Amino acid sequence: MKIASLVLQITLLWASGVLQEAIGQPGPPVLTFHVSPTKPTFVGGEDIILRFELHNNSKDVVFVSRKMYDEFVDVTIFGPDGKKVTRRGKSKIDSKRYSPQDFAVLKEGESIGTNAVVSLKDGLGFVIDKPGRYRAVGEYALGPPAYFAPFAGAAKVPEGTFRSKVQTFCLETCVATSEPK
Repeated sequence: MKIASLVLQITLLWASGVLQEAIGQPGPPVLTFHVSPTKPTFVGGEDIILRFELHNNSKDVVFVSRKMYDEFVDVTIFGPDGKKVTRRGKSKIDSKRYSPQDFAVLKEGESIGTNAVVSLKDGLGFVIDKPGRYRAVGEYALGPPAYFAPFAGAAKVPEGTFRSKVQTFCLETCVATSEPK
């Protein structure tokens, strides 16, 4: 019984980040990134809308983009056949100038989000036209912190890529589920 109690205590400490910090392992990521459908099932011809959300997990003030879809997020969608869904239009960030209004500063515990149509619209987007279950996953990354330093001020510019968990949605009929990372 004492061993089970010790294992439980170590597991709880590890999950809380206390043990990770004590042994030099990183705690939770600076940001949590979520991609989720706005509803579980869409009707054929209807806009497929995904919600993109960033949450600040750190004690620092963090600099993030308000323009998540098509700017700083790479989205991958897998169709009912398990293959990547074709995307039309640009798929990478173009080098361009940004204004301060394109960004936000999140305090500890704050979130920011936006909805975007990801299905084909005006010749751009993912070709989501077969009935069945689709899986969507995204990665958020700003790029080199030095590039955004003039806008960030005292806020921390997060480095690296922040990946969402896989989420599912359906076209026509099926059961959408949340999947582990």
